Amino acid sequence: LYTDIRDYTEAYNLAEEILSVVSSPFLLAEEQIFVGASIGIAIYPDDADSQESLTREARFQLMMREPQHKIHY
Repeated sequence: LYTDIRDYTEAYNLAEEILSVVSSPFLLAEEQIFVGASIGIAIYPDDADSQESLTREARFQLMMREPQHKIHY
């Protein structure tokens, strides 16, 4: 949960930065490893009125994008 986001543009920019770092390959036991990720974005108070409902909305957004098997935010 990131608390300093003011709007969707900031959220998308942060998501892109996180995904860029996560998707960079790295070495583990001399093997190149690739990792993928998906990020669910929900912003208070636009998407929810409590931390619980905000987390639920972010999870919902994440689930809506996972079937496409691409990197999403």
